[in-house]
Amino acid sequence: MYIFIINPVAGNKLGEMIYKRFMNAHPELQSNSSVYYTTKSDEAILLTKQIVSEHRGKIKVLIIIGGDGTFYEVINGLTSEDEILLAFVPAGSGNDFARGNQMSLNGFKQIETIVQEHQLHPYWFGEYRVDKEENQTPKRFATSMGFGFDAEVASFVNQSKWKSRLNAWKLTPLIYVLGLITNLFIYSPKDLKLNLDGQILSKEDVWMITVSNHPYFGGGMKIAPEAKVNGEYFTVTIVNKIARLKVFILFITVFFGLHTRLKEVETYQARVISVESDEAIPFQVDGFTSSTYYSHIKKGIKATYIVKK
Repeated sequence: MYIFIINPVAGNKLGEMIYKRFMNAHPELQSNSSVYYTTKSDEAILLTKQIVSEHRGKIKVLIIIGGDGTFYEVINGLTSEDEILLAFVPAGSGNDFARGNQMSLNGFKQIETIVQEHQLHPYWFGEYRVDKEENQTPKRFATSMGFGFDAEVASFVNQSKWKSRLNAWKLTPLIYVLGLITNLFIYSPKDLKLNLDGQILSKEDVWMITVSNHPYFGGGMKIAPEAKVNGEYFTVTIVNKIARLKVFILFITVFFGLHTRLKEVETYQARVISVESDEAIPFQVDGFTSSTYYSHIKKGIKATYIVKK
């Protein structure tokens, strides 16, 4: 059975359009599929748990149509024991998970690939806890977790009234540029302590730290150009002690992966990472934003299989 979870408002209602066109072209699948719609933030987590409980052992592929945020919620509705094939149809504003996994960014083409020409590829999610969540089940992320300035920009993007308009006009990168300019002159760099597989680093005037599963974040920015999808390590990018105006240059070059040539940019590889601050630091995880004093991040041991070409 094909199970669809659709965010109907993602990409200015693109997700629902993709599904309806696909089903009109493949009416034979209607008797062997079920569709579920999200109506609010965080709903896909509980919805996924409900779907697994109701259809356990019958799910051929769980197909998520939406943005990176919808995919993030779905993987956090699954447990490590749920061996379910996942497929992602990009219909959001960033679609970095699809981009980082060499999937088609055209949702209409991608959904056809899933049912006709697909192959199975292993993918290792990241797991994280923040602050006092040490005794709780870790949450998962697919693309990246970032601390500092990029999280402030992500928060701006999430709250901006311009987001849906620019999505509709296919000018999504402009909202990130607007967020960059808005926050550039008000953000205060932080002093942070990191532990990278046992290597302790104390960094001053940190603008941002990004823990990446693949090269992209922020709607196509190539933050970790050397990152590979693998089960061994994350790529960690650190930007510190950089002049405020030079940050703008960094965010121009990051679209081409050239920012790593700047002396203020360092990259590492690590499997287990902690980030600690004496003051609250903003963070983003697959586009969701909050703040924390401490975070513990590790590579997931067990691979989940992703359906793609």
